Amino acid sequence: MSIWRRFALSGSALIMVAGSAIVAASPAQAAPSCPSAHLCLWVDANFSGERVISASTNACVHIPGSAIQRSYVSHLPVKAVLWQQLDSAPWTAFPVRTLPAGGFSSDFGTWYGATYVCTNGKTPA
Repeated sequence: MSIWRRFALSGSALIMVAGSAIVAASPAQAAPSCPSAHLCLWVDANFSGERVISASTNACVHIPGSAIQRSYVSHLPVKAVLWQQLDSAPWTAFPVRTLPAGGFSSDFGTWYGATYVCTNGKTPA
């Protein structure tokens, strides 16, 4: 094998290693901060803005302010359901989004703000 071919092959390998290091670093830099065994909801996309944190796996938790949630990370072992309470009927609520156990989304779109997050099949009273 000629010296130029060896040089070209080793240069290609070096570029591939450097490129994979850059790709591997990107997700770690963008990783949101959410404690283990918790569910975190953010008002804005890309895990930014105000954050609501819940560790409940068998209850409904009121979300203060009824803000629109756009991103989430779930470290819970159970699915969570976001519920919207109707303003016109204070005791009527309907599910608006299901968040799978161990799931995440940096932007699941705009919709009406949730007033509760419930786990383990619970519903708001």
